[in-house]
Order: sequence, then structure tokens, then C-alpha cells
Amino acid sequence: LDAMNLVQPDLTIITSIAMDHEAWLGQSREAIAREKAGIMRTGITCIIADRQPPDSISEVAEQTGAVLDILAPDDMPDLVSQLPIDSYRAARRASDYLGIALSERDFRQLAASTTLVGRRSWLPGPCRTLADVAHNPAAAAALANHLAAMRPEGKVHALFGAYADKDIEGVLAPFHDLVNTWHFTGLEEARAAAPGEIVRRSGIAADELVHTYAKINVALDAIERAVGENDLLLVFGSFPVVAGALQRYTPRG
Repeated sequence: LDAMNLVQPDLTIITSIAMDHEAWLGQSREAIAREKAGIMRTGITCIIADRQPPDSISEVAEQTGAVLDILAPDDMPDLVSQLPIDSYRAARRASDYLGIALSERDFRQLAASTTLVGRRSWLPGPCRTLADVAHNPAAAAALANHLAAMRPEGKVHALFGAYADKDIEGVLAPFHDLVNTWHFTGLEEARAAAPGEIVRRSGIAADELVHTYAKINVALDAIERAVGENDLLLVFGSFPVVAGALQRYTPRG
């Protein structure tokens, strides 16, 4: 089902395998990995950056005649990056396969400076505002680790919304000890989980630290009145939540 199958590749890459889109891909990492492996081609190298690739990856490679290059987990352990390190490790190996001349110094500079809108994006919001489209447990755990390493000075306010088919409890669990005030919003889409449903599935007690809103802009209005100068606003979840924050806070030239 992968859109990458529209083209014939010179090289293929599978960066990570996590639980997401289960209705389409399967209910286990083994099943999801088998679907992802559908981009493999006979005689074409496939770089695997996942640190614990399921056995189905090797099985599909053997069936298709693809050449596997499974990266060692400790490759480039001191790399500093704004985006997932394993993806950069795969990109570094890909540059070698494709004959792209890139020095170690240049690569590390790229890793440290490259950003992607919607992934750990800093916005000019009412306080320090970090936006990330983390909406599965693996991405949420990585974002929570990133947030914990920052050691915010003030309170952390989280604005979250998600589609109903997501593992909401699994996504929110890593943040329970990091967030001071939760703001759950609707997305104005049929697939969206209602704010009350998010509360029920969140594993968070519905008290004065939990607020719900029907619309993203209404949530942001309330948050702007509540945050302090040294606070941090974390906007995450399904794409429309981050899109709403981007529309609100991205400068227009």
C-alpha cells in the first residue's frame, strides 16, 4: 500500500517500525514491518535503521531477493540532531550508496541544523511554543524524552487532539509527569476523537488541570490567557492540531 511503490528505486530505506495505522497495516510490529517491506526490490539494497527490526523484514527480503543493510544500533552514538537520529544514520549510509560526497563534518552540521516543519518546531506563540505531530506511542516517547531533557523553567501546558483510531492512552502516557496543565481539543473532522473521549481515554484525572475545547482556536485563546512568561506550550497530536498552531503563530510575509 506504500505510496513509494509509484516509483522504481535505486535504494530503499525503512527508518523505523512502530504501531500506527493498524487498521491498514496490521496489529503487530511483525505485520506492519511486512507491509513496510513492500518497498523492497530484487537486487536493490534496503537500509534498515530500526534498532530491533522484526523477523518479517528478513523474510520479505529473502522472498524478494532484496539486499539488506541493517545498521548497527551504536553507529554514530554522539550525533546531535534536531530530528530522529536513526533517520540521519540511514541518510548517511544512503549518501554513500548513492555516491554523494559528504564529509563527516558537513554531515554533522546538517544533522544539527536541519529542521522539518511540524517536528520539534519552535513557534512564536504566547510563550515558548513547541509543536510536534507525534501521534503514536513511539513518536510520543521520543518527544517526551526531548521535553524532559530541556528541563523547562515554568509550567508546561499541553494542547492535544487526535483522531479516534489512535492509541490515545499510549501517546499521552510518557507525558504524565511532564505536563502541568492539559488542554484537549476537537478537530472539526469526522475522524476526530471528541475532547471528552480524549479525557476518558487519557488515563489523566479530569480535574482542574484538564480543560476541553471544541475548536483549536478556542483552545489557543484560553491558553494565551493562562500561560506565564517562563512557561512552555507543547502542541502535539494529529496533524490538524499542529496545523492550527502553525496557522496561528507562523509569521506571514
